[in-house]
Amino acid sequence: MNITKHAMIRYLSRIKKVPEIINEQTYDTWKRNNESIIKEAEAEIQNLFSSASFFTKGQFGNNKEADFYLLKSEMLIFVIQKDSILTCYEISYDIDHKGNKEIFKAYLRSLQRLENKQEELFNKNKQEKTELTNEITNLNIKIEELKTKIKYFEETKELLNQQIKLLTLTEEEISEQIHNAKDRIIRSKIVH
Repeated sequence: MNITKHAMIRYLSRIKKVPEIINEQTYDTWKRNNESIIKEAEAEIQNLFSSASFFTKGQFGNNKEADFYLLKSEMLIFVIQKDSILTCYEISYDIDHKGNKEIFKAYLRSLQRLENKQEELFNKNKQEKTELTNEITNLNIKIEELKTKIKYFEETKELLNQQIKLLTLTEEEISEQIHNAKDRIIRSKIVH
């Protein structure tokens, strides 16, 4: 895992509390005289990171999405993007170490309760979703059955309409025959 310059500066200035490192320029000056400490710090960061666990994904500064790793025992966060440690920092609530630790543990307990609640909800919902999906499947089967019945009824209705048309045609035919018969009678020549 690559360690960015920013991550090294943060580690040395905020975690190792090297007083000479205030910014990038002071780091560059300090680094020239302390290469062995830099090598040790790189090994320490790698070692600490190897014990950290993936915590979450999120936006980090102007960077794109990054992975956040948490080392609970040291209350450290590592921000990772691709194969690089972008930065690392101690979790701090701007109080003394003991207070920070208590608040951190309280937040972790709260997070654990929420994750447990989420898992319970997912398990409960999983069962309910399965039941609802089965109900939807049954309704789809009934819908298909009803579509088949509707098609049958529409075809039967069409046949009945055709029979009505046939009956109407036979009525019209006999009416036409009657009309023609009457017409022949009234148009016949009167014999004197």
